[in-house]
Amino acid sequence: MNTRRTFLKAAGAAAISSPISSAADRYSTPPGWFDKPMRWAQLVFVEDDPGRFDLQFWLDYFRRTHSDAACLAGGGYMAFYPTRIPLHYRSRFLGSGDPFGDLVNGCRKLGMHVIARTDPHAAHQDLYDAHPDWIAVDANGNKRRHWANPELWVTCALGPMNFEFMTEVTKEIVRMYGVDGVFSNRWAGHGQCFCEHCRRNFEQFSGYDLPRSNDPHDPARRAYIVWHEQRLFEVWRLWDSEIRKINPNARFIANSGGGALSELDMKTVGELSDILFADRQVDQTTGAILLTAQFPNPGNVLRPGEYAKVRAIIASQHDALLIPQRAVTELQGNYLVAVVNAENKVEIANVKVGDRVGALWLINEGLTAGQRVIADGSMKVRSGMQVNPKPRTAAIPGEK
Repeated sequence: MNTRRTFLKAAGAAAISSPISSAADRYSTPPGWFDKPMRWAQLVFVEDDPGRFDLQFWLDYFRRTHSDAACLAGGGYMAFYPTRIPLHYRSRFLGSGDPFGDLVNGCRKLGMHVIARTDPHAAHQDLYDAHPDWIAVDANGNKRRHWANPELWVTCALGPMNFEFMTEVTKEIVRMYGVDGVFSNRWAGHGQCFCEHCRRNFEQFSGYDLPRSNDPHDPARRAYIVWHEQRLFEVWRLWDSEIRKINPNARFIANSGGGALSELDMKTVGELSDILFADRQVDQTTGAILLTAQFPNPGNVLRPGEYAKVRAIIASQHDALLIPQRAVTELQGNYLVAVVNAENKVEIANVKVGDRVGALWLINEGLTAGQRVIADGSMKVRSGMQVNPKPRTAAIPGEK
């Protein structure tokens, strides 16, 4: 059986000897990158995908969908890259391949940002045999089998599996591939754990045994809520700090965008997060989707339960053509713009408009950059009229 010291020593040696891939050598994560992607893609492997999935198909898919960033399955309970960390289970179909690294390189060539997805909630038998104390325990003292994959074991989120093993996995992925961040799925555990680490650490924190009921009046239950949240924030800060030591502009991204439904204090979550993934799906009964947003709220002006109108950026259009709204005339559903040609004669252009941006209007079709439009006096001109145009000097509010 590996002891904690043996594991850390072996994992440390593996991390030092792991080769830095060419992707990490060539790529440098830019600061503030997390504010730029508007369309994300996620690709999650199952064990037999390596060696049979079509790499080019997925890269073409990302290109066709104009994806700005991708979340790609990396490691955790199963590695899809040539890990060197002891007990980090490799897909049996991995062979000498590196599907995760191939995808990272392909996405980089498309100009995409890339984050690695890890999943620490389960373990295979070899890890169980070496570290049975890392496995979650139910209230009856039984080690927990995975509910969907009985060959797996459920791990404790508050003990060495996350604080030690997954820290090494996270560091290895960032070192080898230079990813922009690490997103961890199912990192916060599944139900209360009664393993030896949870029992000992909670007693040291509170002086109580682990609570056996959900009674909010139980002092042990109230203390557990505080300790549980504190422990999760500790591992969050640990992973984020280790990532930044290797790649200062990369981030740890927790799957914790639950808003009012989250077990974690969302104020602290907001302070720790530059980006949040809400992991939401459309409600098939209503067609609605619940969104989680992060924004400053100085003085707590907005409070839970209040209603507000929200305006959010849902798309980004590069090299957009904007003209003053006053230059556009609507006539029976058509939008017209008076344009001055090279001979200073007026031409009437039929345009297709998009969204309004302040005092400006987005033009999707009908005009090209560099054309001169009449912003003042457009109602006084007609097609073919000779004019003496003068450049506008006064700025229009909302125009850059």
